[in-house]
Amino acid sequence: MNKFPDISIIILAAGASTRFGSPKQLAKIGRERLLESVCKTAVSTGITTIVVLGANAKVIIDICQLEEAEVVINRDWEMGMSSSIKAGIEKALEIDQETNAVLLILGDQPRVTDEAMLRLIQRHSETGKPIAASGYADTVGTPAIFRKDVFEELLALSGEGGAKMVIEKYRPDGLTIVQTPEAEFDIDTMEDLNGL
Repeated sequence: MNKFPDISIIILAAGASTRFGSPKQLAKIGRERLLESVCKTAVSTGITTIVVLGANAKVIIDICQLEEAEVVINRDWEMGMSSSIKAGIEKALEIDQETNAVLLILGDQPRVTDEAMLRLIQRHSETGKPIAASGYADTVGTPAIFRKDVFEELLALSGEGGAKMVIEKYRPDGLTIVQTPEAEFDIDTMEDLNGL
């Protein structure tokens, strides 16, 4: 049962993994693939989970076990992360027009726990601010939750910038920062994977 029926988690995993050298979504972490691990964590929150794929979508779908999530293929993935954010929000609203917030997380943040996601959602709910974002290593970023009244700005983004510009725009009064040190670690290279 969905604990937060008006929220969707969107996992952004459409990139080509050029620095990694192969589809990092398929990299093995123990017995699981990287994307499976992030997806399983999101699904375990009990919240509707959407996975946005793009580059290598067919092979990722064939290999990864993503059955518990809604999968959307971003055919415009080469236009940058902003196009994946748009595809994810559109899917969330297609699933439920009453969606009041989305939590964005990258598909290469395997250390982020379900507790961290739920803590972010809880703080967002408590403060009533439009955005709650993770704080780590002197920056703010994903995972981050955005209220519905911010969707229009997210949908208007273009290129690789992602949601960072929107997060910064709402600082300080419209932004809640939730310390999430585990969000600092993401996997961009084989060395990052070996450091896990």
